[in-house]
Amino acid sequence: MTLLLEIENLTGGYQDTNVLFDISVKIGAGSLLGVLGRNGVGKTTFALLVQGGIKASHGDIRLDGQPMLNKPAHARRRMGVGYMPQTAMV
Repeated sequence: MTLLLEIENLTGGYQDTNVLFDISVKIGAGSLLGVLGRNGVGKTTFALLVQGGIKASHGDIRLDGQPMLNKPAHARRRMGVGYMPQTAMV
């Protein structure tokens, strides 16, 4: 399997409080990943950690083998990683 996205031991949260701990995921090229759960379990936090909207305190993220963890959100966007929150349809 050719790995597209590798996340290893990702830990992070808000200010000085970690809310996600040691998340590891490997996603192969052509694969899909769904993140499901009730409100408050960390889905948005996980997405923002990967996208760069919030800073991880520990771990590693690689896209096509290139390290992303220390790149700001705008650099991750140029690599093809983004976050689009759900909005209410009126």
